[in-house]
Amino acid sequence: MGAAGSFDGIRDGTRMELTARTAPLAVLLFVTALAPPLGAQANDPATGARSVLDGAFTDAQAERGRAAFRRHCAECHTASEFTGWSFLYSWAGRTMGDLFETVRSRMPFDNPGSLTRDTYADVLAYVLHRNGLPSGRTELPSDDAALRAIRIERQPTPER
Repeated sequence: MGAAGSFDGIRDGTRMELTARTAPLAVLLFVTALAPPLGAQANDPATGARSVLDGAFTDAQAERGRAAFRRHCAECHTASEFTGWSFLYSWAGRTMGDLFETVRSRMPFDNPGSLTRDTYADVLAYVLHRNGLPSGRTELPSDDAALRAIRIERQPTPER
């Protein structure tokens, strides 16, 4: 590093400046380059770790979740609030346990934690379904240890 945060390298004949404004971007690019590609983490049978991309819920559970969402959530929320790129981007890299605990401890707004654990799991199965994630042969569990073993990941973007 040179004086005043300058980077001593030259790129395309231009001196690059590392400032308070550009340093976070440089760190983000460096960390991103080291991260494995989306979907690169396989199931780990030894630890039981898996991904939402592996089919973490069933179609029947997502349907129960749709009904539960309408009954307990739709008064204040629309399903579209929990779908799309921004939702998955916000939760990618975390676990279903993180999402489950956040929802359970805050909703319903007027009585957090008042639904059964199975109902919360059903609603989250519906949210995963709405995000286009694949269903599978086993239901999304409602116990903490099993939920913490399920990673939230985004679908890999098709190459163009």
